[in-house]
Amino acid sequence: SASEAGSGPFTLTVRADDGEPVWILLSVDDQVAFRGLLLPGSERTVSGERVAVTSGKAARTRIRIGDEDRGVLRDVPGVVREILFTRNPRTGRIEPHELTKVPRE
Repeated sequence: SASEAGSGPFTLTVRADDGEPVWILLSVDDQVAFRGLLLPGSERTVSGERVAVTSGKAARTRIRIGDEDRGVLRDVPGVVREILFTRNPRTGRIEPHELTKVPRE
């Protein structure tokens, strides 16, 4: 309901685009929830307050928050690591953040 929209856990679904499998790592509240291949057209849904998504093929990885299609994880062909989705406390909207902006030495 709308009254619950501004706080608490949310559901995030990752879906592999048609064509080829996508390797996915999903962490929920800092615990690994799923690690493995998503076959083309298949999806995995998790719920939590902090959901991090790593994908071997970001442009073939579609994201849904609740019922809202958010499009591809990132419009790049290769690996994208640790995109963290959290709720903005001011707006209630689920927003992605890049956890690994700095190259690791």
